[in-house]
Amino acid sequence: MAQVSLKNIKKSYDKTEIIGDLSVEIEDKEFVVLVGPSGCGKSTLLRMIAGLEDITAGKITIGERVVNNMQPKDRNIAMVFQNYALYPHMTVYKNISFGLRAAKLSKADIKKKVNEAAEILELTDLLDRKPAQLSGGQRQRVSMGRAIVRDPQVFLFDEPLSNLDAKLRATMRAEIKKLHQTVKTTIIYVTHDQVEAMTLADRIVILKDGEIQQIGTPMDLYNKPVNKFVASFIGSPEMNFITNADGITLGIRPEDIYLADNAPTLEKTRTIAATLILQEPMGAETLLTADYDGTTITVKAPGTVNLAVGQAIRLLLNVGNGHLFDKEGIRV
Repeated sequence: MAQVSLKNIKKSYDKTEIIGDLSVEIEDKEFVVLVGPSGCGKSTLLRMIAGLEDITAGKITIGERVVNNMQPKDRNIAMVFQNYALYPHMTVYKNISFGLRAAKLSKADIKKKVNEAAEILELTDLLDRKPAQLSGGQRQRVSMGRAIVRDPQVFLFDEPLSNLDAKLRATMRAEIKKLHQTVKTTIIYVTHDQVEAMTLADRIVILKDGEIQQIGTPMDLYNKPVNKFVASFIGSPEMNFITNADGITLGIRPEDIYLADNAPTLEKTRTIAATLILQEPMGAETLLTADYDGTTITVKAPGTVNLAVGQAIRLLLNVGNGHLFDKEGIRV
């Protein structure tokens, strides 16, 4: 197992800077998620750790070794891609064991490692099948199995769930969480999905334009975002922002806004008048979208709510849970 240290990492293509002077320390056995919008540099950063991309400047350390000039095969890492990268003509057993056979391990050792990985990932009954006979989730588990058997110091996941449907993504998130608890290996995971980041990570690194915006536990980022970008990126639906004449912005989450007639007793509140423009029943809750003086407000209301579009409504804001941001979007 190993710590991963990234110090003053830079990456440029010609004169275009992709990542600028980025540093982060990842602890042994920690599950760290790199998250951000498309083009923020997260996958490039992961590929530099893997050795698939050269770094322009800085130092990458895995365990005690500086790996800047090491080939990917010598870094003792295993990478899981979003497209599975399985050999279609090979069985599950042969796909999982491919790297072990290339390393010329004995048949007995290969069988032991493959069977152990298959048991962890519930693939034992599928070892004789080929990828075309598997579901998307099963294929991704095979890809994970191929990584597990290598017993790497670090697992690298590059958006592994982006090709799966919503229900399967939820299932696979639980599988990956369980895998980390079982193998207890350092994991660095890239996604653009903040739900994946929140549910999987010990710590989250939020990136924008190749720069770190904030590092912290999921709840640190949720409760104490350092700027409007982090505040809007973490949480679903995203935070509401109401700006006053002085340019100070109040950020408040949909779950901290109530229909005034059904609001609980709270210490610090503000009541506003708005007009309902959209109602989305979701079962246990209903999402309301309202217009407040040209600002769109999203509210999480009980599922029993049934209003009419165009109706005037009064909203009570729990400003005690709100966040204030200055004109530059920095939390004050």
